[in-house]
Amino acid sequence: NTTVQLIEMKNLDRGAKDVKFGPLALTPDVEEDNGFTGGVLSSVGPFYASCPCGWDFSFYHILVKPDVIYDAEVLSLPENFMLRYWSKRPEDAIVLRFFYPDSRGVNVFVGSNKKPPMELKLDRMPTKADKHGAHVVDSQRLLLAITVRGSEEGFRAAKDLVVRRSPTVKLKMNVEISIKEFNGPNFQTNLAILLGIPPERMKVVAVATGRRLRELRDDETFLPAETCSRYGCRSVLRRLQTTSEASALDVTIEPSTEAAAAASGGDSTSTGMDALNAQASELNQISTTLGTLGESSALAAAAGGEVSVTELQAPAEQDTSLQEETVSAADAAAPA
Repeated sequence: NTTVQLIEMKNLDRGAKDVKFGPLALTPDVEEDNGFTGGVLSSVGPFYASCPCGWDFSFYHILVKPDVIYDAEVLSLPENFMLRYWSKRPEDAIVLRFFYPDSRGVNVFVGSNKKPPMELKLDRMPTKADKHGAHVVDSQRLLLAITVRGSEEGFRAAKDLVVRRSPTVKLKMNVEISIKEFNGPNFQTNLAILLGIPPERMKVVAVATGRRLRELRDDETFLPAETCSRYGCRSVLRRLQTTSEASALDVTIEPSTEAAAAASGGDSTSTGMDALNAQASELNQISTTLGTLGESSALAAAAGGEVSVTELQAPAEQDTSLQEETVSAADAAAPA
């Protein structure tokens, strides 16, 4: 006598069919009276194989009990994903609390709407009594929480929730210059000129990483050192020498308001679907330029020291072809 329904999570990032982002694991909230006495609900997806042999790995589905809060985890949370709740009953609702160690906000679209309803963006934790799509990003608890509610339209895939992160470019690099000598505003301006964007779109955080090591050339003096093991100690010639101090830089490039305005009829603050697509596309072009700069001396000149890029993260563009057509009322009806 337990009611269960199917919930589906689908990756909408470009190239998602070949990437397994799960398994999807749901843990019922232990603090509420939901009938569970522990345990985890888990879905490994439609296929057990790890080889993307032409199969679609973009979605996971799992049976859930309504009126329950679930802590949700996947191996890698997509930047763009869809939630579909197969329940016809508006009284059926669940809350999914995804682990979300990201400072970026999200936009939640309902059905075929091109604009996210602002009333669904809360400043508190959503509950099972809230509207379909109500959500919050809690940066303190590292959570993205979303209320999912049943409906006749939702059962026909007409009220799917499409969740999209705000697009950004993130760059991590090491610069052989001390934190005292590093000029953050000057670097920000120089890099903005190289990329052809306003400096205000960039945020730069610099931290000291200590001294770096380099390998001695054959014509340089070796430094004696002693190494010990369980067999005793011996003197060796060390080929490494400390050099200048280094700094680690975290660079974040925000989305373009000009791209948003061009895609939304002049609204530079738009967070609609077309604006997000335009911003993600423009940021990917910047990411390509950064990849080229990382192999040139221009980036080192902008930073004031030798540079090594350790990470470059570009936004994932949404693949609209992965969103299915709405199911007809006849197909969703119970068999006669």
